[in-house]
Amino acid sequence: KPQVFFRVSRKFFVNIDHIKDIVSYTNSRLQIKLKNNNDHEIIVSREKVKDFKLWLE
Repeated sequence: KPQVFFRVSRKFFVNIDHIKDIVSYTNSRLQIKLKNNNDHEIIVSREKVKDFKLWLE
């Protein structure tokens, strides 16, 4: 089974099963929207974007 969690920044890990949407964000970053959670703005850092996309495959 692939890894379920990914560290998107120094502050956050995300669970692949809880990602609702991913949108482009400023400075070549990505913003993650989670299911059942509208409170947190979770941003994938520029340094992590490439690895994050590979993790999603």
